This record gives sequence, structure tokens and C-alpha cells, in this order.
Amino acid sequence: MAASQNKGTSGKKNPSNSRSTKKSTASKAAQKNARTAKGTAPAGNKQVGAVVLFAVALFLLFLAFINGGNVWAVLQGAFFGLFGVMAYIIPFLLIIVAVLISMDKDSVSLRPKVLLAALLIWFLCSAIYVFAGDGAPGGFGSAVAGAYKLGSEGLSGGAIGAILGAPLLMMFGYKLPAGLTLILLAFV
Repeated sequence: MAASQNKGTSGKKNPSNSRSTKKSTASKAAQKNARTAKGTAPAGNKQVGAVVLFAVALFLLFLAFINGGNVWAVLQGAFFGLFGVMAYIIPFLLIIVAVLISMDKDSVSLRPKVLLAALLIWFLCSAIYVFAGDGAPGGFGSAVAGAYKLGSEGLSGGAIGAILGAPLLMMFGYKLPAGLTLILLAFV
């Protein structure tokens, strides 16, 4: 008789268990949808960021290699004045970063990759400034102004390179230790 009662109660559906199962299933589905929505939003933003970065890289590529007049010449002079010889390389580095960002499936933010690329460019500009220069500069302001002038002529590492390269040259006094420090920073 006890077996038949157990059989009878086990065969019945308990309404409270059914509701809790529905709630937990609905809760799990909502959590999954929230995770999916969070995962697609950064991926979409990352793709937009990669496209914008690619467009900027193409603009800088045209700016570096195509001569022009008026506003274009001013922009070109400023670009070379700031980055020097690296103005030829920066667009290609940015294109590589944009492609890597667009291919990346992780939900890692765009900022660290762009920041690392900017630091690499800065260290390389500084290394070019150090090795292309003629020794320790007289003063920081004159070093940056001279580097801008040389950079606009397509020489040196530009004003951006002088910002870090000039203090290192003043600190070390020689090209080799300052340049090696910058190269090691670029590798790190």
C-alpha cells in the first residue's frame, strides 16, 4: 500500500516544483541573452573602431606619399614635422593594428592595442631622433624645435621623437646608451 502511495505521489506533478523549474530556466535564458548581448556590443564597437583606424591609416598613407598644395601641404608638413621619417611607416603600422583588431574574436578592448601601437611609434621616433642627431642637444625646447624642422624635411624622428629622445640624450650623454634604452623599450 505504501508503494502505491509513493507511486501515486511520484506520478503527480508538484505545481510548486514546476514553477521553480520554469523560473530557473527563464533566469538562465535571461542570463545567457544578457551575456550574448554584452558580447556582441563590444565586438560591434571594436569593428567600427577598426574601420575608423583603417580609414585614418589610409589618410595618413596618402598624406605621406602624395604631394599637394595649400592645406594638404600644411598637413603634410605638420605630419612629417611631428614624426619625421616614421611618417612613412606609421600608416602601415596602423593598418596592421586595424586588421589585427578586426580579426580578433576576443572581447578585449580596443584602447590597449591602440595605446601599445602609439607607444611603439613614440619609442621608434625617439630612437630615430637619437641615432640621426648629432649628440646631446643644448636645451629641450631648441631640441624639439630643431627636430620639428628636420622632421618636416623628412629627416630625424620629428618633434615626437625629441620629446623622449632629447632628455635621454641629455641624461646619458651619448647616443648608444640612449638609443639602446629606446630600442629595449620598443621591444618590451
